[in-house]
Amino acid sequence: MTCAALPLLHHRTGLPDYDAARWTRLPELEQVLPTEQGWGVVLQRRTPRATGPVEVVAPETANAVLILVLGASRNECRLEGSGAARPIRLAVRRGDALLLPPGIASWWYNAAGAKGALQLHLSAGFLAGIADRAGLPGPDGRLRPGRLARDQTLDFLLRQIVREVRGRQPGWRRAVESAVTLATAQLLAGQPCPLAGLPLPIRDRC
Repeated sequence: MTCAALPLLHHRTGLPDYDAARWTRLPELEQVLPTEQGWGVVLQRRTPRATGPVEVVAPETANAVLILVLGASRNECRLEGSGAARPIRLAVRRGDALLLPPGIASWWYNAAGAKGALQLHLSAGFLAGIADRAGLPGPDGRLRPGRLARDQTLDFLLRQIVREVRGRQPGWRRAVESAVTLATAQLLAGQPCPLAGLPLPIRDRC
C-alpha cells in the first residue's frame, strides 16, 4: 500500500499535517479550531453505523499530533518515518491516546469506517512554551510515538475538550484553550499535571 494507490481525497482545515493526509473516505468533522497560538483541534464525528472500510495515509508530520480515539472497530495503524526508531504497528481501541511526534508518517485502516477521534496539533514552539511555563524539560527527543500509558488526568482533559466543543456554551473556546494547555503540560510531564504557571482554568463543571 502506498500513497499513490489511494484516491486523492483531502480535508481543508487550515492544519497542514491533517490536510496532507489522503483518505479513501472522508469523515464528517464536528469542529476544526486552527489557531495562531501554535495549536489546533480537529474533532471527527462518531458515525452510528458502519460506512465501509476507510484507509488513510499521512506523510511525516511537521508538528506533534495527540489523538484520542472516540470509537474503533477493527482499527489499526502503522507509525514510521524519521521520527521513529523503528516501525510500530498497533491495534487501536476506543479510549486509546496516541502520540505522533514530528517526523512520523502514519497509515490507518478501519474496516467499518471512520469512528470518531479528537486530534490536537501542537507546534514545536507551543510545546516549548508550555514546558518553560510549567518548569518542565523541553520536548526535544522526549516524545515517543505510539500508544500512551493510561493517564486519568490526560484522559479527563482530552474529553473535556470534546465536551466543550460539542456543548459550545458561552466561553467554550476559552475553555478549550485552557484544556489544551493543561493537556500539553500533562503530556510533557508524564505525571500529575503541574498547574503552577498555567493560569487558564478549565470549567468547574462540564
